[in-house]
Amino acid sequence: MQLAAQALPPYHCFGDSTWSATIAGNGQSVLSGVLAGFVFAGIVAVLGVRGTDPGKEAARALKLMLCAFIGLAVAAYLFADQAADGNCLRASSEETLAGGILGTFAIIMIVSLTWLVAAYGMHKDGVLRFLRRLLYVAMAFVALLLCTSSYSYLQADTVHGPPRAVVIWLYISGGLLYVLGHPVTLQFAKFLLALIRYRRQSDHHRRGQEADRDRGKRIAVSLCAWGALLYLAAAAISDAFVLSTNDSAWKHPPSEAIYVVAWASLVVPLAVLILAMHALAPERPSDNTEHKSDAVPANRNTLARAGGMYEARADGLFDNLARLAMAWAAAYGLILVVRRWRGLRRPER
Repeated sequence: MQLAAQALPPYHCFGDSTWSATIAGNGQSVLSGVLAGFVFAGIVAVLGVRGTDPGKEAARALKLMLCAFIGLAVAAYLFADQAADGNCLRASSEETLAGGILGTFAIIMIVSLTWLVAAYGMHKDGVLRFLRRLLYVAMAFVALLLCTSSYSYLQADTVHGPPRAVVIWLYISGGLLYVLGHPVTLQFAKFLLALIRYRRQSDHHRRGQEADRDRGKRIAVSLCAWGALLYLAAAAISDAFVLSTNDSAWKHPPSEAIYVVAWASLVVPLAVLILAMHALAPERPSDNTEHKSDAVPANRNTLARAGGMYEARADGLFDNLARLAMAWAAAYGLILVVRRWRGLRRPER
C-alpha cells in the first residue's frame, strides 16, 4: 500500500486535508464487493427454499435484494476505478458519486431483510419492530454521512472551500429531508387530517383500507426498486463522464458544476432513502399481542398483566433510545463541522 501511494502523482486538491480518495477506493471497493456477495448468498437462499410458500413478502424481499446486488456490484467497480485515479479533484468527484451508491444500496439490502423476517414468520417477540427502529437509526447515519461527503467534496474541489452558509445549509437540508420524509411525519400528517375530517367507519370500509394498505406497500417496494435503479444509472453515467475527462479540464474546474454535483449527490440519494423507509415491511397487529395472548390464561392473572406492562415499557424505552441515537448523530455531525472550521482557520505556528 505504501509503495502504491508513493508511485501516485502529486495531488492538487484545494483543501488542506491529506485524506486520499484514491487510496481509500481500495477498501471501499472491497467493502462493496463483500456486501454484494452477502446479498447474492441471500438471493440463492431465498430461491433454494422448498416445501414452503413464503408468499408475496418473499417476492418483495427478492425484488429488493436483486436491486441491492446490482447496485453494490456497480459500486465496487466504480470504487476500483477510483483507486487507479491519481487526480485528486477527479477522484474526489468519483468518490462522492460512488459513496452515495454504496450507502443507498446498503440500506436497501437491510430493507429487504424486513420482508424476509415477515415472510418466514420470524416477526415474533418484536423482531420486526426492532429491525425497523434499527433501520431508522442507520438511515439517519447514512444521511449524516451524505452531508459530510458533500461538504468534504466542496472542501477539496473549490478554492478556499465552501462558504459557511453553504455548509450549514447542506446539513440543515439533509436533516429536513430526512425528517419530512420519515414515515412518522407522514403518519402524524394523516392523523391531523383524520381529526379534521373525522367520521365513523364500517367494518367493510376498514377491510377496504387493509387492502389499500397492502397495495400501497406493493407500490412502495416497486417505487423503491425502480427509483434506486434510476439513481444508479444516473450516478454511474455521471461517474463514467467524470472519469473520461482529461487532467487539463481539472486545472480550473467551474465552481457552478462542483456545487451542482455536491447538491445532487446529497438530495438524490436522500430521496431514494425516503422511498426505502416507506418500503419497509409493516408491523402486523399480532407482532405485539400474539405472544401476550399465548401467555395470558383465561382469567388474566396478575403476573401476565405485569409482563405486558413491562414489555410495553421496554418498547417505549427502545423508541426513546432510537430517538436519542438520531439526535446524537445530528449533534456529532455539528461537532465535526465546528472542529473542521476551527482546524482550517487556526493559524500555523
